[in-house]
Amino acid sequence: MALFFIDTEKKADAGHQIHREGCPHLPDKDQLYFVGSFATAKAAYEVSPLIYSPASCCPACATPA
Repeated sequence: MALFFIDTEKKADAGHQIHREGCPHLPDKDQLYFVGSFATAKAAYEVSPLIYSPASCCPACATPA
């Protein structure tokens, strides 16, 4: 299981990005919302739009399989 976070600031080209804990592109803590602990990035992605929409996965750490 991994911890996933979503960027609270919307990016023009990617919406709110989902990151896995430890990602080198993880924003500052004040710009993160804890999504939860999930086995896969896909599982985190499925609940993320309920928190912030539109959501996308960080290509560096949370590519949905």
